[in-house]
Parts: sequence; structure tokens; C-alpha cells
Amino acid sequence: MPDLPDQRSGRRIGDEYASVWACGLVFLAFFPYPAVFSLGNSWGFQAAQLVCLLLLVVRLPHVIKTRSAVAYFWLVGPILLAYGLAAFANQLESPDTAFRTFIVTAVTLLALPVFGDLLRSFVKDWLPFPVAIAMMINLALAIYQIIEFGRGVFPFIEYFHNPSFADLQSITDVYTAYVARPGGVFPEPSAMSACLGPWGIVLLGNAVDAKGRYRVISLVGAFAAGVAVVLSTSVYVVVVMAGYAAVLLFSRYRSAMALGAVAALGAVIWGVSLVPSSGRLSSGGDASTQYRYEALVSALQLPMESFPRLLAGFGPGQGVAALGSSNHGISAVVSILMSWWLEGGLIVAVGVVALVVMAWRRAETSSARIALVAWLVSVGATTGYLALLPLWLLLAFILDCGGRFRSRDEPAVPAATEFQLTSGVV
Repeated sequence: MPDLPDQRSGRRIGDEYASVWACGLVFLAFFPYPAVFSLGNSWGFQAAQLVCLLLLVVRLPHVIKTRSAVAYFWLVGPILLAYGLAAFANQLESPDTAFRTFIVTAVTLLALPVFGDLLRSFVKDWLPFPVAIAMMINLALAIYQIIEFGRGVFPFIEYFHNPSFADLQSITDVYTAYVARPGGVFPEPSAMSACLGPWGIVLLGNAVDAKGRYRVISLVGAFAAGVAVVLSTSVYVVVVMAGYAAVLLFSRYRSAMALGAVAALGAVIWGVSLVPSSGRLSSGGDASTQYRYEALVSALQLPMESFPRLLAGFGPGQGVAALGSSNHGISAVVSILMSWWLEGGLIVAVGVVALVVMAWRRAETSSARIALVAWLVSVGATTGYLALLPLWLLLAFILDCGGRFRSRDEPAVPAATEFQLTSGVV
């Protein structure tokens, strides 16, 4: 039975139910723990990933029409091509690892086109609510973690189990004694910052333009995200605060926002002054930014040592091992993009550049472009966890929604893109 129009709002009645489903999945995407089930010792399925796979089957004719689906092929296609070339040239040190890594990458990134279809097909002005609530939960948990770390306790540690991320349960004592930095519901402080920061920027942009409760919830969400990032003491807070300042400076209420912009810029200057050689905003920090920098530089240089590696990389899952066995002596690269560069060389780099250009052109607001820059820093220099779904949710939001929350006074979603759970045909 087709959805009936609602004469009062100009919408179809089914849109409201679809929005509830969509908001639920958006909210779920911000919770990577615990794994619903695991495959081996390095791959855990999140609840949101399972829902995405279900929606992919139900909504496949619509999913493949999204811009996010094009972005998916810009990412996975070059990775597959580079993988094939490396295998054909017998350049893979561990073919089994390469195959498993490619499958994990391809399946994980399937969330991108599903998110794209989801976001463009439901009432997007509802989106700030699940995102802001997730931000507030992370902030509340971060504050609670700070309190409990001081007592030598890692709260809810039994909840943090997913083979796709760091095994926090095996390092609980070390973490509470020597790290003691809050990560919210994420595997580490940098991962929390990388996920919440860009979303805080788009929420702040919406708070500037929206009205009523949408402005309030967006402002609360942006505030919660910003405070959570600051509490993480990650260097990434400099990027987030600079993004907040840029959103305020580019807003149409420049005079009213001037004080907030100055405060955000002051936070940036404060952050830079507190980062000597540590990986956190504390002169006594024990995580080294110097190590991260050396790892990124080494990862950038290694494929350039031979043309085949420059062209197609070392193959999926082979890059970090190659770094460790080389003269560079690096054991980890905290960067999704740099891992792809190691594993796919110029072939994958071209796909990533095409994706970024497409996203930049699709962004319809200044806050969306600022968030895209922050997203690039997230995946390029802040986290190496591919399975952090908020990163791909944000990219889909920019690609298929222009990074803009639709207002109530805009036309309803066309019937051709309505969200339906019961049929793959509209």
C-alpha cells in the first residue's frame, strides 16, 4: 500500500516511521562496542554493521544509485586493482593476510553507500537528534572515566570487546595507571576525537542556521563533542577548535559569534603552546607525537623506494609489516589513508583524491567543507581504525546530502527516494 500524503505537513505518513528507523541506525553507528560476533581474532561485527548489511540486501536497487556508492567503488576498486597487480607480480609476502584484509576492507566500507541511501531518503532535519545524543553519552562517559581512572578502575571494561579494535581488557592496569585518558565508547582517545570532532563541526554549522529545538539540540551536541575532544587531550583538539572557529567566522551572524570565534581561536593557540613533543595536550604526556610523525613520514617514503611498490604498494595488510622489517623500524601507522598508500600506492591514491574532490564539490555549506577537512585529518593522521563507522557516516552525509540538514519548510523527499523497509522497489 503506498504511503498517503499528510495534508498538514506535505509529507508522506511513512516518512515518520522511516525516520525513526534511520535515526536508530545513525545512533547505533556511534557505538563500536561490543562486537555482536567475531570472525577470527581480528574482525568483529558491530551491531550497526549487521543492520547495514541487512539494509543493503533490502535496498540494493536504491543503494547503488547513491553518490556514496560511487565513492565506494572509487575506494574499493583501486584497492582491488592494486591487490591484483601485486598478486600477479608475486609481490605479496603473505597472500592469505592480503586476501583477508581486502575482504574486511570491502565489507566494512559497504556501510558507506548504505548510509548514503539512508540519509538522503529520510527527513534529514531529524539527524541532529541521534548524533547529539551520542555526543552527550560520550561526554558523560568521558567524565566518568576520568573520575574512575583516578581510582585505578576502568569502568565498563567488560563492554569493550571487539577484535576490530585494540584489546583494552588485556591492558586495563597499564591504561589506568599510565594513560588515564578518556575515550568515551571508542577504543582510544584519538579514535573518539576523530569521530566526534567532524560531527561537532557540522552540528555547530546547523546550530547557526537552524531554528527552535533544532538549533538547541545541534548546539548541545556541538558543545558535547567539543568538550569530549578537549577532555581526550588529543592533539586533534587543535583541528576541531580551529574548525569551530572557522564555522563561527563564516556564519551569517558574525557580530554575535565574534566572541565565540575568539574563544575557539584562543583554545587553538593554547593547544599549540602545550604540545612540545607529546601526543596529547599535556607537557607530561607519554604518547609521542614525534613517533606518529616519524611513522607517517616513513610510510610515505617506503613505497617510493621502487617503482612497483610506488604504483601498487605492498598489497592489503602488508604495509605495516613491510615498515617493521625495513630500516624504518616502525610497528604501527595511525592513519587509514597512509595505510592505504602503503598497501595500494598511486593506484589507491588516485581513487582517494577523486573521492575527496567529489565530496568537496558536493558540500553545500561552509561547515560541511570545514568538516571534510577535519575528516581528512581524522583518517589521515589521527586514527587507523577503518571500522569506525561515524567517519563513513559523515562522508555519506556530505556526498548524498551536501552536508546540509533539510529544513521543515523545504519540499518533502521525492517519492522516488522514499525509505521503505518492506520492498526494494518504490
